[in-house]
Amino acid sequence: MMILFADYSSLKLIFFLNDVTLDYNQDSTIDEMVEETPSHSKIHDYKTNTSKQGRSTEIPTIKSILEPPVFKPNNKEFSNLARYLKSIWSQVKQYGICKIIPPANWQPECKANDNIQFVSDMQYVEKLYQRSGPNSEQLNCIKKHLTDQGIELKQIPSLGGIEIDLPRLSKIIQQFGGLQQVINRDKWNKVCEALYIPKNVPHRITKLQEYYYKYLLSYDTLKDDEKADILKFCRKRTKEGDDVSAGDPLNVQGRYFMLSSFRRMSYNFSEIATKGKQTPKKLENEFWKLIENRELHVSVHSAVLDTKVHGSGFPIQKSSPYSRHSWNLCLLNNNNSDFISNHFGTISGLTSSQLKISMLFSSIPWSLSKYGFCTINYSHIGSPKIWYCVSPKHSKDLEKAMKLSALNFSTAESSDNPSILIPPNMLAKSGIPVFRVVQDPKEFIIILPSAYYSFMNCGYNCSEEIQFVTTNWITEGVKICKELMIHEQLPFSVEKVIISMATASESYDRSICQHLIHELTIIRNSEKAIIDSLLKLGLKMSTVQDGEDKKSKAKHKVDPLSMIPKDQRCGKCNQIISLSMVIGMDDILCLNDAIRVIQRENLRCNNLKIISYIKLDYIEELLKKLQNQINE
Repeated sequence: MMILFADYSSLKLIFFLNDVTLDYNQDSTIDEMVEETPSHSKIHDYKTNTSKQGRSTEIPTIKSILEPPVFKPNNKEFSNLARYLKSIWSQVKQYGICKIIPPANWQPECKANDNIQFVSDMQYVEKLYQRSGPNSEQLNCIKKHLTDQGIELKQIPSLGGIEIDLPRLSKIIQQFGGLQQVINRDKWNKVCEALYIPKNVPHRITKLQEYYYKYLLSYDTLKDDEKADILKFCRKRTKEGDDVSAGDPLNVQGRYFMLSSFRRMSYNFSEIATKGKQTPKKLENEFWKLIENRELHVSVHSAVLDTKVHGSGFPIQKSSPYSRHSWNLCLLNNNNSDFISNHFGTISGLTSSQLKISMLFSSIPWSLSKYGFCTINYSHIGSPKIWYCVSPKHSKDLEKAMKLSALNFSTAESSDNPSILIPPNMLAKSGIPVFRVVQDPKEFIIILPSAYYSFMNCGYNCSEEIQFVTTNWITEGVKICKELMIHEQLPFSVEKVIISMATASESYDRSICQHLIHELTIIRNSEKAIIDSLLKLGLKMSTVQDGEDKKSKAKHKVDPLSMIPKDQRCGKCNQIISLSMVIGMDDILCLNDAIRVIQRENLRCNNLKIISYIKLDYIEELLKKLQNQINE
């Protein structure tokens, strides 16, 4: 396949992503990557670096991972989350991420219930960057041999919740001199430790022996030339784009856990996998070595739990001083006048908080704070979590890098929105600034809209996360959502949110009101133009909202927004309908799709009807209200 690059920067980037090889074997790697800030209370500018001697050195291209701002508010500043975020917003905007360390007296007890039950997600660490590698190539050879023997390996066997690294098991057995030497020298415990299988797994040696005899013994007894033939066959398939392992998903369904059993499994895994490398820097080195080298198969578990179902980690009892604190994330979007999340309704995973349960080496690919929302994460308890962030300014550069990397996948996985974790130092060396910060328990991480972020866990961790929306959404988020609507369905109606914001504009500043007027004017003009066109085609019109409650004898105004169905979607574009729709066809359609279908299929319109939920007069009233507010 020939790839043409439109500009030199793309060509430069693909060279970096394909050719850069990093050395993770020295403990100094992260020290060299990270530029520490002179003071956590100051903002670090990634354009310059001040040495201990006070000499300022200009960095023409970014060659290191940089540190975002870290804030330490006092008790008074920490008393109001919204007010504090507003005070630091301008300082954080260029970074996309910051850490907030609460005052020392902030000590809420983690209330996550040990008895909550869930099914985990299982992630393959070695597939986070590139889907195939030395380990998967060897596994393909083992699978090919098993298939020839009439044995199908559908799922890799596991012990203690951790999948067995079959290529690694084969290699370890050979390093000990073969199966007979392992038995004679009683080395099965050593083999288990090398495979990260905890000591407390029942019958671990017996089960490992069983798996070895079933899946590996026959392969290990092959002659070298026979293995070479299998390897040649598998490499040919890979070259032809038929690499089975490359098409394997990054995440699969894991297993059933209670929180207590997950924590126990996580601690056991960490104990045997870290081998004394307990510091975040050393664990981080090991994590990126696994991803870059792809020589080991490492499966890890994690879970994302809805707090409305499984409960929050924050105290909610009225007797607790933290139950109504503004930094209690499970209450953040509940009728909080400082944020506008209530205008979006209840959306699981967006406007309600989630518990994040993690273990050593569990992570996420580069992810985006979608819809123009902000993200806040609080670590309740456990080991440190290391965050990486690419600021909104460079988000398009990261997207380009991910798409270029995805072209190397021998899989049908979409390159438009790939799930991939390009190592931060590769990005930094290609000129994309990456910010890194370590989050300890009792600390908050804030991620701004349109910033890409990722993280890796240094052990068991229970955190809580929620997305929230500020009034700045009208200035940036609307544009983001309109672009997303071209490719995907949204969990809310942009038009309804704008109208809902306009009804509660009393506390908004002049700039926000002006943006609301601009967006409302677009909605009014578009709605009026399409309705006029449909009426000319012969459609009839009916308005659901007429301003009065006719079911009641008393005359009083009805909230027009309350008349809109919660999840009525267009049969064509599948977006939520909030203003008007056309009925009488096979599907209920939004106005834009309705007029396209009518004109394309030359439909008769005498049986078609426009149903309007929001009168244009109502939008006009909101526009006048906003204009008066500005004039005052």
